[in-house]
Amino acid sequence: VEGDKKRRTCVVTIKPKKVQEQSRQGKQKQTTLTERPRQKKMHHPRNSNVTPKRCVTIITFLSAIVLFCNKYELSSSSSVINNNTTTTANHLRRNLSNNNKSLLYAHLHMAKTAGTELNQQMARSYRRVCGNKGFTAQLSFWFIKRTQMFKRANYDDCSWLSSEEPVRFWDKLAGDSKRPVELHVPCRDPVDHLMSTIKYMGGTFDCDDVASSNNNMEAQIDKYMEWVKNRFTPRLYRHSNFHIKCFEHNRIDAYVDVMGQHLERRRNKIQKEHFEAPRKHGDECIWRNGELKDYVNRYLLETYAYYNFCDQCMSSDRDILPAVQQTLN
Repeated sequence: VEGDKKRRTCVVTIKPKKVQEQSRQGKQKQTTLTERPRQKKMHHPRNSNVTPKRCVTIITFLSAIVLFCNKYELSSSSSVINNNTTTTANHLRRNLSNNNKSLLYAHLHMAKTAGTELNQQMARSYRRVCGNKGFTAQLSFWFIKRTQMFKRANYDDCSWLSSEEPVRFWDKLAGDSKRPVELHVPCRDPVDHLMSTIKYMGGTFDCDDVASSNNNMEAQIDKYMEWVKNRFTPRLYRHSNFHIKCFEHNRIDAYVDVMGQHLERRRNKIQKEHFEAPRKHGDECIWRNGELKDYVNRYLLETYAYYNFCDQCMSSDRDILPAVQQTLN
């Protein structure tokens, strides 16, 4: 140090590239030898907070919640059914104020209401028909089922849609689709529909059950009502973009002709087919017992929303088929 001036000396050593690389490799080897590798902590099952007993408890708890929700939904739907006179009437009075050009026409395929034949005839007659039992581009039901064509279809491209899925299919469609939906429900005489379902499922209706107990008769009826409960519920009334109408199930030709006012016809209409032979009513005991027939009819109307809806809709302006005058010979 000389006076106020400070003198600093910096020594810089420049090494060749080979020397630098050798020194770096030496440092890396030194660190690997001196430092101990970190071992991953193993998760021992004894230290786990979730034991097999807890898993069983959690699964049991979740299953109890699911059962409770299903029971609550059934009880709530039954309460709506008991009071569905008002609910159904309100829906029948409601108007669907939307543009008809974007309207999606839909068919609720209730089992044993000639839905397969109707779907096939619609696919043979019109363009952009989509359904479980027939597309405009594909009429083979087995092809549709094997390739799951119906589930992968883009329903926005459909002008007429038919589904035999449970009611949750329509719930999802109402939430996903921005188009208004005019849902057509086929209606059939309740007792006749019950007898047809029993025959299809290979059962036999026992008319003597009513003599022993009404509960036995009701249990016998409920055993064949699974499709009716699953495919039509009062939940359909909640969708603001749904407009539900009805028609007589066996007037297929009249229905196909009426839909020609709204759908685009195919250039070459394919010849229709008939699927199932009519059953023999004479083999069914209920038609020989008028009191039993009235009892079963009343029970179906009071218990199931589908029959209650049809009972009110067929006598209203929601019937999409005009009345036909029949002349007796």
